[in-house]
Amino acid sequence: MARRIVTCLSTVSLLCLGGLTPASTAHAAVGGPDPFGYTFVDQDDGAVFNFVDIRATGTMFQPFADDALGGIVLAQPFTFYGNDFTDLDASTNGFLTLSAATNNDLGNSCPLPDPSDALNPRIEVVHDDLENRIFYQYFDEAEAAAVGFPGQTAGVSILQWEGDHFPDALPDDLSFEVVLFHTTGEILTMVDSDPEAGAGSTSGIYDPVSGSSLTYACDAGGSINPGVTAILYTPPELCGNGVAGPGEDCDDGGESITCNADCTFAACGDAVVNATAGEDCDDGGESASCDADCTAVTCGDGNANVSAGEDCDDGGESATCDDDCTAVACGDGNTNLSAGEDCDDAGESALCDDDCTAVACGDGNANLSAGEDCDDAGESAACNADCTTAACGDGQVNNTAGETCDDGGRSAMCDADCTAVTCGDGLVNATAGEICDDAGESAACDADCTEATCGDMNVNATAGETCDEGGESATCDADCTDPMCGDGLVNVSAGEACDGDGMGMGGETDTCNADCTASGCGDGLVNMSAGEDCDDAGESEACDDDCTAAECGDGVTNATAGEECDDGNTDDDDGCSSTCEQEEKGGSTGGDASTGGDTTGGDGSSDGTTGGDTAADGTGGSGKVDDGVGESGPSTLGGSGGTSGGGSTGNGSTGGATPTDDGCNCNSGSEGGKTPWSLLALVGLGALTRRRRRS
Repeated sequence: MARRIVTCLSTVSLLCLGGLTPASTAHAAVGGPDPFGYTFVDQDDGAVFNFVDIRATGTMFQPFADDALGGIVLAQPFTFYGNDFTDLDASTNGFLTLSAATNNDLGNSCPLPDPSDALNPRIEVVHDDLENRIFYQYFDEAEAAAVGFPGQTAGVSILQWEGDHFPDALPDDLSFEVVLFHTTGEILTMVDSDPEAGAGSTSGIYDPVSGSSLTYACDAGGSINPGVTAILYTPPELCGNGVAGPGEDCDDGGESITCNADCTFAACGDAVVNATAGEDCDDGGESASCDADCTAVTCGDGNANVSAGEDCDDGGESATCDDDCTAVACGDGNTNLSAGEDCDDAGESALCDDDCTAVACGDGNANLSAGEDCDDAGESAACNADCTTAACGDGQVNNTAGETCDDGGRSAMCDADCTAVTCGDGLVNATAGEICDDAGESAACDADCTEATCGDMNVNATAGETCDEGGESATCDADCTDPMCGDGLVNVSAGEACDGDGMGMGGETDTCNADCTASGCGDGLVNMSAGEDCDDAGESEACDDDCTAAECGDGVTNATAGEECDDGNTDDDDGCSSTCEQEEKGGSTGGDASTGGDTTGGDGSSDGTTGGDTAADGTGGSGKVDDGVGESGPSTLGGSGGTSGGGSTGNGSTGGATPTDDGCNCNSGSEGGKTPWSLLALVGLGALTRRRRRS
């Protein structure tokens, strides 16, 4: 955008105009008013030349042409001769018609009006036979001020012609423009270059409807001073004179209740603010700042203004309308008590549920922002009464969920599954003192939930206990079974001194009687395992005092049985008779001969050794073997030895050599000698051993 300001010159010499003849109609610095009231001034009387070149910034709506009309729609309405125009037609022949033109006459009228167009008002900037391109640009208030037109609240429109006179050997030597002031209705025309300087053109305005016209200059060389000439046309100021003139609906000399200051009838919606008529505003209807009744928009004024964003306006809060003039909706951030809202935080908050009721555990609305995990309007199997998720161990007793207690974990009163502690419930509660809990007695656990142990004072039949008195007692063995002699367990408390091997022998062993008393000959109990034949608690007619059966010849003298002696045999004449009576000491009788008489052997020595018998003849029978041992007396053997009796064949041969008898005949004859001592020694040793074993 270029702006060109040229210092105004008062005169232009004819020579500078190329020798053109004087204009037929001279121009004047001021003119008018015409019948409608328009006047003009040029640069010599106040108009300012301020040519704004819009070729680079504006829109070329009419390309270069001869005798052409180009249409343009203005950005703002423009008032001309009392009528508002938006659609314009611009002619390449240098004029602007403010209606749908059909005449594009190339011949100018001098002076105006132009009879060639009796229908349309015109602004003739430089009307002649021309060739041009035409540009348009709108400037709002700030933009207009920036290019030198301040105070134009409605802005300005500029149309610019660029071309030449037809025909012309010098192209693009013609440049002029018109500025339309939308706020004041003024018109400013300026010529930047024109080689003819107005010699064959007309500049002015006219309106065939009102019969008004105003000619600045026509066909006058020098009437246009390029770069200087600026003509300002001003509409009449008739409204307010108290007389309704052309174009006025009324004129009350100013604003009244019925007449606007622009001399139009006062009516809300006419886009004219009439304060006298009580209007705060008037935007020609409802707007964001003005209600349809021409009052300023105020929420609560009872006027619902959709343009201002109001959904409703009931003059305040109502059941359907919030006090900010929005429709009632829970979650809109407006608490509407009339609509039953307790609160409205535009959704769930720590203080407000999403249904716009105050937060309360138990209201059936789970409010996570308020720390609620759940809300089932009271306790449920999944939700505690304090709106936390039901879980055993949370410290909340939830009966609906089957809890009878909840101490936040296992305690002396409450199991880990939130049921009351009960021995036998199958849950081991160490805090309550339970060692085990097998839902009753088991082999490892007592019915009182202590570990099954013999000696714990709890009879555990499953573990095989028949009694348990904390240890051995008169009624219970140490292994918690009933005491029984013969069970292999010695129960001193029950009076047992011993107890057999438990193999079904009644408790009897070689050291223990069947009644679990210590085995001992003389205790009155026959213990066969200890070798006892009998036991009469001492000697009796039937029982020796070594607990063997009383029998003469058993080597044990039993006085109770009438024995005076018992030498371990039933022989007579050996100091102790066969009936265990004492005998006088003396020699023994020789052996009998089978056919002949017996010869008595010699007397035994005084120490009791009996001499041997001698057979009477060769056929003598066997003589009594004399072991040479006296029944009693000193151990020294002696006496005269007799001849051994008995021949080996009974044929009458001498019974063998007569030995020297020292009381122990250890020799054996080849033909019937005396019985060897070694045999007698074995017999005596056997009897001695038996007595010792039974003692």
